[in-house]
This record gives sequence, C-alpha cells and structure tokens, in this order.
Amino acid sequence: MDAARSRWTAHGLAGVLYLGLAIALWSGVWLHHPTTTSTCGCGDTSLLTWFMAWPAYALTHGQSLFFSTRALHPQGINLPANTSFLAISLPLTPVTWAFGPVASLNVAATLAPAADAMAPLLGWSDARIADEIASCRRIQETNMAGLREVARTMPDRHDTGAFADTRPHAARIPDPSSPN
Repeated sequence: MDAARSRWTAHGLAGVLYLGLAIALWSGVWLHHPTTTSTCGCGDTSLLTWFMAWPAYALTHGQSLFFSTRALHPQGINLPANTSFLAISLPLTPVTWAFGPVASLNVAATLAPAADAMAPLLGWSDARIADEIASCRRIQETNMAGLREVARTMPDRHDTGAFADTRPHAARIPDPSSPN
C-alpha cells in the first residue's frame, strides 16, 4: 500500500471513529430533541445559534450575509470580522431551513471531531493551523480595539440590548429597510 493511500485510510478511519464517538457522546440529543436541545451547554450557545440562523434568514430575505444590525443593535455586527462561523453555517443552511438553527448547530458540533480528524487530508498542517490562529489573534485584537471605542461612545447602561433578537427569523426588531 502506498503512503498516500495509507494516509487516507488512517485519517478516514479516524474520522469514522471520531464521528461514532461524537454521535455516542451526544446520543441523548439525537435520540430525543435535536431541534430544541443543544449538544453544547457552553456559554456561547445562543450566539452560535444566531450565527447558524443568520445565513438562512439573510438568504431568504435578501439581506447581507456579512453585516447585520439585528445583533449588537444599533451599530450592527460585521460577521466575517467576528467569527469564521459563516464557513460552517452557509453549508448547513439547508439543515437550518428544514430543521432550524439548533439542529444545524448540533450537526456542526457532531461533525466537528470527524472534520478535525480529516483536516490533514485537506492540507491543514500544524504550521498552517498556527498561522491561521496567529491571523485570528491579530483580527481579534483589531476588533477589540474597535469594540472598546464603541463601548466608550455608548450610554452608560447595563442593558444595551446588544443581542435583543437572538432569533433572526422572529423579527422582533423591525427591519429599517422594510417598507412596513
């Protein structure tokens, strides 16, 4: 067996194993309520759910995929500058349309370990990953400077309503570009 085929086989088996372990780990979610219960109860679940929902909403309502005032209102949010989640949520948009953003987030969380195992097959070496992390840190430092400036100019209130509408499809905040 040649080296390339051996590498594909090893990473493929690792991907299948990791996917099986992820499904077993989150079987409670998948067997009961995958559209209403998240695999991750961590702190950013509501924000990540919004990031999963936004592309589906934006595509069906003629909105920008890259900027929205529905989060961090009234300044808005520049999605590519804040997260690379569009790379995950765009391919999962059909899942979001069919089953909702929680189900899409669960699919992403379940597929993540297998995708991690398969990453070397796509040319993601340790050096490239380190470069990407350094690039993300530079972007994050720039964003933090911008957020500090926005925070400095905001009124001194505890409730800024930054994420008042975590479900973009709920339309609780009127769209200023809408004729209604």
